[in-house]
Amino acid sequence: MATLTNELTKSQCSKILEYLQSGKSITTPIARALCKCERLAARISDLRKKGHSIETTIIYTKLGRVKYASYSLIKTQ
Repeated sequence: MATLTNELTKSQCSKILEYLQSGKSITTPIARALCKCERLAARISDLRKKGHSIETTIIYTKLGRVKYASYSLIKTQ
């Protein structure tokens, strides 16, 4: 079971990284649709541990109550 979980995590990380490298930012609903990822923050943490520079932007609704995170790669020159 652990091997299956590790493979799924690697697959999710690969898809998320590819998406970010295309210049887009990702949110949980996008990750859910892209690779059935329910724990985007955990996958972003995995990618950061591998050395990828990823920034987090917190998005608030008009009412200011609901917030969610959007992640994007930090462009290096």
